[in-house]
Amino acid sequence: MKWSIKIGRFAGIDVYMHFTFLLLISWVALLHWRQSQSVAAAVAGVLFILMVFLCVVLHEYGHALTARRYGIQTRDIIARNVGPQIGGPVDHG
Repeated sequence: MKWSIKIGRFAGIDVYMHFTFLLLISWVALLHWRQSQSVAAAVAGVLFILMVFLCVVLHEYGHALTARRYGIQTRDIIARNVGPQIGGPVDHG
């Protein structure tokens, strides 16, 4: 998981946040700060992005758990600023 930070493991699937996603969060905070000169606005912008992030991760968990139901194991979910990526089948051999 080059350039990714592990943020947790749920239902046996690792969840990572790619470094570029942190750049997106920083950019949103900066835009909100510059527009209103308010820390509260910057925090609100970051919280909005994090809530979207949570929704996307939950959506990807739906894919991963559905795949598991059909016998396809996934090893990880990586959240990136250009969209999430689910790691392919686990090689048990």
